[in-house]
Amino acid sequence: MIESEKPENSGSRQGKQLYQINPDYVLRKIGDEYAIVPVGETCAFSNAVMTPNETAVFLWQVFMTPSTEEDAAAKGLMEYEGPAQQIRRDVHNFVVQSLDCRVLMEVKENE
Repeated sequence: MIESEKPENSGSRQGKQLYQINPDYVLRKIGDEYAIVPVGETCAFSNAVMTPNETAVFLWQVFMTPSTEEDAAAKGLMEYEGPAQQIRRDVHNFVVQSLDCRVLMEVKENE
């Protein structure tokens, strides 16, 4: 997750909804760290740079292509050890927070 985030449940945005990384943000590796940087039109409204942790970078890469929360959780279960419920909760929290920050967007199946 993005550092300094801690929300839990925030509604029911899960299910079969597809999500994808907003193209107005890019993930850049700077030395050993990553940064999420606004680009294009978004840059005019926000110059905030976010510092994701390792899990958020993994989920960023998953959501580069349209994916559901279930898709991301399944990939997370293959990548990380831990209780399935915790991994699903972490994916859900990433989705909720990323939607709130407009880093992630809902997409239709044909987009």
